Amino acid sequence: MGLKAWVRHEGTLRCTQLLQYEEEDWVRDIATLKLKRSKHEQGHTRERTWHGTYSNTGPN
Repeated sequence: MGLKAWVRHEGTLRCTQLLQYEEEDWVRDIATLKLKRSKHEQGHTRERTWHGTYSNTGPN
């Protein structure tokens, strides 16, 4: 949350969100992703791509 306060540029903010995603929401978001995948296969393409790309380099 501290990072979010001073990071304002779009590109850097995106990186900050990745860090926060790994630290705070990893397990919950992966479970949510699987739910969204099965229930809303279309219409979450962008989100699915972002999560999928990141999970390849994230903790297993």
